[in-house]
Amino acid sequence: MYSEIRFCPTLHCECVRVSGWAAAVAAVRACSLTALFRLPRQGLSPLAAVEAVQAAIDDSTAWANVMVCALRSLPPSHSEDMARLAVDTGACGFDIAGDEQLYPLSLHAEALRLCRARDMPMSLHAGEWPGSLANVRTAIEAGVARIGHGIALAEDDELMAQVRWLSESGVTVDFRP
Repeated sequence: MYSEIRFCPTLHCECVRVSGWAAAVAAVRACSLTALFRLPRQGLSPLAAVEAVQAAIDDSTAWANVMVCALRSLPPSHSEDMARLAVDTGACGFDIAGDEQLYPLSLHAEALRLCRARDMPMSLHAGEWPGSLANVRTAIEAGVARIGHGIALAEDDELMAQVRWLSESGVTVDFRP
């Protein structure tokens, strides 16, 4: 079983705890993503958070990789930092998640450009809500490898045809709410 451990490293950077690394190793060994995401916030830098999870993967028999996720609700500088972190740590990809109605993907265009320029695969939540087709278009223009939650595509036959062509070219599109 292959697992992508997709998380926003910034969320693990608030309070100091020593026991988190051992818990991360145990969670990955048990292939328990639920346990991994219940780890205490450790006061780590985003880089140290990614390195701790990667070390836990390396110390296990799990077939897994880290995907760095940025949060739409944070400023564009956050997504740019997370994109650079994904590239610099050799993550398997970059994701932007969160409320796409309030925070359109276009706000994070620089992070998307950075990933595309560095050949970092992107898995972007786009089209999760009715009326969010602009996010799907932005994802396609950015060179996305995966569109998550693309149910709004049902609103536009022309865009749906383009996405069908993309899926035949290797882009993954999931249509779940």
